[in-house]
Amino acid sequence: MNELKSQSSRRISRTETLIIAALIALISFLILNSASRRIIEPPISRVQIAMSALVAAIQQYETTYGRPPVSQAAHNSTNAMSADFTFGTVNYGTNLLNGRTHQPLPAITNANGTGYQAANSELMTILMDLDTGPNTNHVLNPQRIVFLTARMVDNVSSSGVGPDHVFRDPWGNPYIISLDLDGDGKTRDAFYRRSQVSRQTNNTVFHRLTNTSDPAGLTDNFTINTDVMIWSLGPDGNADPTRPAQPRQPTELVTIPSKWSRPIPSNLCVSAPLRLCVKTG
Repeated sequence: MNELKSQSSRRISRTETLIIAALIALISFLILNSASRRIIEPPISRVQIAMSALVAAIQQYETTYGRPPVSQAAHNSTNAMSADFTFGTVNYGTNLLNGRTHQPLPAITNANGTGYQAANSELMTILMDLDTGPNTNHVLNPQRIVFLTARMVDNVSSSGVGPDHVFRDPWGNPYIISLDLDGDGKTRDAFYRRSQVSRQTNNTVFHRLTNTSDPAGLTDNFTINTDVMIWSLGPDGNADPTRPAQPRQPTELVTIPSKWSRPIPSNLCVSAPLRLCVKTG
């Protein structure tokens, strides 16, 4: 009888079993959620740091030399319809690959009609004072100042500056960088200039892009009031030019432009999970 009573006292009730299962599920959720945040947040922090460093380097170069850090070929490629220049996903005629899937990235190119396209490698050779490409013999950085220090990598899929001199984000995709080349204080990005991407209501979008030349916002002339615009394709490496940009949650911000006095709920993003956004300075 005592043995039976002892066994009964050790038996766990159904209610206790459900409580224990619920606690285990809660603990598992908290652990996985914490791990997920650790996986996501470090890349975002790294992108934020890289974008800030790029903006600072570009502005310091312009202060030093009185001109933007671009080649004569980039300058000559501009026209009335494409007065600024975007360093996108085509590098001297070669479409860059997605670092994660090794598939071609979406073509983000200038509508300049000259055929000259470049990824950010052109900027890197100038800002890092590399004796190659458009900066051969340091022609575009004669004072040989290293405006930007970035990690060099030995492949074209890792984060950092690869052997092709392209600066890639934590997902192996190139940072997209647009510069104001006509000196009007506005930047027309090759992707975000598109009406299908940036038109929301009339001629504005959620992140202060405007189309002053077309109040209806039906033409591809959206600009932003800054002289440099940098953004990331994010983890999936996609950018759909046929879909409007969508705001993300505040927790997914990369940064808020320092020149704007009030907080902004989101940066420029293309609708996609965990889209990394625009850094403007």
